[in-house]
Amino acid sequence: MRSDATDAQSKIEDFIEVDLENLNDNQRIILVSKEFHSDVISAVLWLRDFEINIECIRLKPYLTPDRQLIISPELIIPLPEAKDYIIRKEKKEKEHKQSIRSTFSLEKSDFDIEELEIRIKDSLCRQSDLTPRIIAFFEILLSKDKAFNREEIKNELLVRNIGKDIGQSGRYLSNISQFMTKKANPHLRQVILFESGGGQGEMKENYKVVSEYRGLLNKVISELNNKLTVTKACYQRGSGVLGQCSSFIYFCCIWTGNSFDLPRRIASLDR
Repeated sequence: MRSDATDAQSKIEDFIEVDLENLNDNQRIILVSKEFHSDVISAVLWLRDFEINIECIRLKPYLTPDRQLIISPELIIPLPEAKDYIIRKEKKEKEHKQSIRSTFSLEKSDFDIEELEIRIKDSLCRQSDLTPRIIAFFEILLSKDKAFNREEIKNELLVRNIGKDIGQSGRYLSNISQFMTKKANPHLRQVILFESGGGQGEMKENYKVVSEYRGLLNKVISELNNKLTVTKACYQRGSGVLGQCSSFIYFCCIWTGNSFDLPRRIASLDR
């Protein structure tokens, strides 16, 4: 079954039990020596160009008249006189690089109802571990015409067995939030409102379905649930019989204009 970066991130976060964006977020390297070879200096400067927070401290030993050893530390990279400038310059370059390679966006689309419906259905037909979690997320938001905070959503996800504990449900919600803020999904931001600090990695809060799109989203979810008669099934290898299995066949469908067709290759999914 096809996977993608979102699924890979979700699996890693399940294993390490922490959001990737919070993993090793503030690593720092300090090299301490009496002297530094020019090759080491070159390597340190090169690493700083790649956003590694690394410093060099030179230690100078002194012997007092009463024979006490005193060690004086001296920061040589970044130079103390230019440290503030260098840090600002590196931060600006980092933000510029992130803006170029980032898939993050808060931009909303302005599609008409027909185009919006097609795009939402396309998103909910992705063969992905994330798809049933997104559908559960939408169903939670549709359950009441109100804004839901993160704690409410995490608890509701756990009730729906989306996560083995509240921590994992929270990480799944983070995955959903990241999917919502991908550049490729402005149509989802058109129908779902949320509060954000405005930057990548900022906590999202108070999710709500835009009132004028509640009917549309309800229609799409209902159509999926009604049309897809096989939602929990697996092919019993060699038997040719569709039966229940613990793995979820993630709404395997192909949107073809005005109808959903169950894939003809369902029998090959377990091979």
